[in-house]
Amino acid sequence: MAGHRRLRAVAGHLSREEAKGEEQHPVADDQLDPLRLFRFKYDRRPIKIVVRPKDGGGGVSDKYAGIQGVYMLEGELLVPSSTSAAVSTVTVLMHPSATMNGLPMAVGLARAGCHVLLCGSRYAGSDASLLVEKCVVDLGIFIKHCREKLGYDRVVLGGWSGGGSLSTYYQAQATLDPGDRVHTPVDLGKEELPQADALMLLAAHASRARILTECLDPSIWLFRRDDPQRDAITSLREFNLYGDAPSPPYTPEYLARFREAQVARSLRITEWARRECAAGRPGTPFVLEGTMADPRWLDGTVDPNDRGAARWCYLGDPEVANDMPTGLARFCTAQSWLSQWSLHDSQADGVAQIQHVRVPVLVVENGADNGCPTPHPRDVYTACPVSDKTYITIRNARHYYDGQIKELAEACTAVVRWLNNHELTSIALGNERLDLEDAEVPTIEAGSEGLARAYRGDPSVEIRGVNHLALVSSDMERTCAFYSGVLGLRLAKTIKFPDGGQHFFFDLNDGNSLAFFFFPDAAPAYPGVAAPSLLQMIRKQKHPSAQGSMNHVAFNVPESRLKEYRKRLIASNMSPFVTPIVYHADNEDGMAKDPADPTITFASVYFFGPDGELLELTAQRRPFTSAADVTNPPRPALWRAA
Repeated sequence: MAGHRRLRAVAGHLSREEAKGEEQHPVADDQLDPLRLFRFKYDRRPIKIVVRPKDGGGGVSDKYAGIQGVYMLEGELLVPSSTSAAVSTVTVLMHPSATMNGLPMAVGLARAGCHVLLCGSRYAGSDASLLVEKCVVDLGIFIKHCREKLGYDRVVLGGWSGGGSLSTYYQAQATLDPGDRVHTPVDLGKEELPQADALMLLAAHASRARILTECLDPSIWLFRRDDPQRDAITSLREFNLYGDAPSPPYTPEYLARFREAQVARSLRITEWARRECAAGRPGTPFVLEGTMADPRWLDGTVDPNDRGAARWCYLGDPEVANDMPTGLARFCTAQSWLSQWSLHDSQADGVAQIQHVRVPVLVVENGADNGCPTPHPRDVYTACPVSDKTYITIRNARHYYDGQIKELAEACTAVVRWLNNHELTSIALGNERLDLEDAEVPTIEAGSEGLARAYRGDPSVEIRGVNHLALVSSDMERTCAFYSGVLGLRLAKTIKFPDGGQHFFFDLNDGNSLAFFFFPDAAPAYPGVAAPSLLQMIRKQKHPSAQGSMNHVAFNVPESRLKEYRKRLIASNMSPFVTPIVYHADNEDGMAKDPADPTITFASVYFFGPDGELLELTAQRRPFTSAADVTNPPRPALWRAA
């Protein structure tokens, strides 16, 4: 039994992790409802792309540490459990500096049946030296990877929050001729920027520069409160929202002067950054205090929406966020300021760039957004020149949908419906039922025998049993020891491949065989995906595996010898898990406890082979020849029926 315990411990490390990092999402796997939008399980697949820029950039020139001249882009591909094969579309989300692996909107779309790629730029986790133009380059690399490596035909840009202006900037530059693109601080005319097929702006602000300017504390002259311009600072005290400013609600006159003072502070920083860059010091760093002083977060009457009058923003208490270490633009450099934060110099402006976009556009405004002010998405939508554009407001939805499953479902439903209407996805909503794409579904007549007649087969097709099933072995010597020594199968045929591979056949004594491949370069086992997971079998007594996988192999044995064979398996110490005898039955539970129960159809023992393959010894109690054995109509895929 010590061997069993060791193998079970190893299985815990090899099995696919069940926690998917979606602690922000309100729907867990065991809460999915097949009749509602969030009905899909999904898999997370890591994406890593090594980039060697032509200009030798990357590495320490863009972020902390690394090898100069090379950097790695990382992301996660969320693949839902059921997808139409007719349309191959992926929604790509990238934020300039954040990772969105646990973002409720992204996970919600995967739960709704969409393929979603969450991309990290080279600056993921740190934007002190960020150049938006380099983020554009990174996004183009991901889009190319989607089409050339992942096999997607269509790419939809999903610009969420700060990713909205980046996605718009990207699509605009990809649409323009190379000579008309932005050429500084990065020459985008020399970059490969494949166009996306559609653009979605989801709870997105117009630009990082505009959102920061509207949050700048204008009571600060330049960078910090201890700047030497004492007289100027004294004259700006009336703009300290958390000190000498008047109490809300603010008058229109005060707000106008407040906004002018914010723009003036932004321009002073921009002029300083220009001088540093002109002097050959683009990387000069600085600390910026006071970056969450937007009157909206204290006065609900300023650009009102469903957020109410609470003193709150997407970063929490705005007074705390004004100076906390993780606040907007807290640590920056001269050139980075000009690229991403400068109201006057940044070119990554959604309102300006959307005018070059020519693909369908969806804009989703969150009605109670406490991070993206109402004018931002509306201004971008108004500036959008395409006729195929849609604007949707999700009432009462906050920026992150925190605790708002109803609003999240409404937003994801709107997105999926829009994608369906543009033939980018094919996912059933509500009471819809989508037809099979390439198969004719027979009409099932009423009555107990209708299903059996509909799928009675065609006897003119001469398929005569299964010749062999082929699995993959990691150690052919061990495989032979188990299948021949423990299960008693005769090794009937061996084949050698030029690359060192092997193909072995074990005789099943009825003209059929069980075969194994040995590939020297085979990928490692993926329990829970390519085959059932030992850990899940131990913990939950369940054994699902991915679509298209071979779940398990069942061997016919005499029922009278099941107990004997079970003891033989346990004694071999080569199988990490052997079940008691399980009795499958035609009853409501599908199982029987009494071996004499007349509804029993199979008596089975389940166990795992040496490579984690699920196997079964089974005795079938009676033949299946009656129409009464065919009573459950086949279910359609989740994407075809909600």
